[in-house]
Amino acid sequence: MSSVLAVSLLGGCRASDKPVTLTVWTYYNGDQLASFERLVEEFNTTIGKKEHITVEASSQGSINDLEKNVLDAAKGRVGALAMPNIFSAYADTAYTLEQMGQVVDLSPISYRERKGCLSSQLPGRR
Repeated sequence: MSSVLAVSLLGGCRASDKPVTLTVWTYYNGDQLASFERLVEEFNTTIGKKEHITVEASSQGSINDLEKNVLDAAKGRVGALAMPNIFSAYADTAYTLEQMGQVVDLSPISYRERKGCLSSQLPGRR
């Protein structure tokens, strides 16, 4: 759920009407996956539609499968999928990816800045 909520912060502050697709990888299954998929659909048909943002979410299986797939993508391994924009991770995996320059820490951005325009705060979005 937090992934879709984080994406919704982008609403209302985009500098362009050019469509954006964000990929989200989770380890959700069963009821948790069904609930998450409903939230993604709700976002895509409301805020996402208005702001031209589409979220494409997929479960990678277990947390171990997700970690392997994210690390394989980050390392550019043959046969790996492209790195997702948003994913769940434990601290050790996040640290490994941070050391590889593959993550952006959004915590320093204040609510006021997010409300104004989060996307202008992200690398490559100025």
